Amino acid sequence: MESSTAELIPAYKFYKGMGLMKEDGGTCAICLCEFEEGEELKTLPECVHSFHVGCIDMWLYSHSNCPMCRTDAAPSPQVSFQEEEGDGGAVEVGDRNSGVTLEGIIVHSRPDVVIQVR
Repeated sequence: MESSTAELIPAYKFYKGMGLMKEDGGTCAICLCEFEEGEELKTLPECVHSFHVGCIDMWLYSHSNCPMCRTDAAPSPQVSFQEEEGDGGAVEVGDRNSGVTLEGIIVHSRPDVVIQVR
């Protein structure tokens, strides 16, 4: 049985002032609620749109694209998930050609892990 796209995208806890959402907390485009401190989110790797875990997982079980921009939600072959030992267990996630960076995103299952998209 093939894994769903939802299972391929890591969840992380949201904290105001982190990553691309430094100025305001952001809003989930599915439920239209603002992100609150400590809530679990997922950020789609290709378009970098963020959603509540429950909202995007439900969407991704019946769709394969972003609900906002319709970009394919599955990580592309260019996107790599690799752990680096040197930086406190940092995980690099990214398309090296995108120029997009997410800083300070903590993966829920590993609070010592930081996700960066380049």
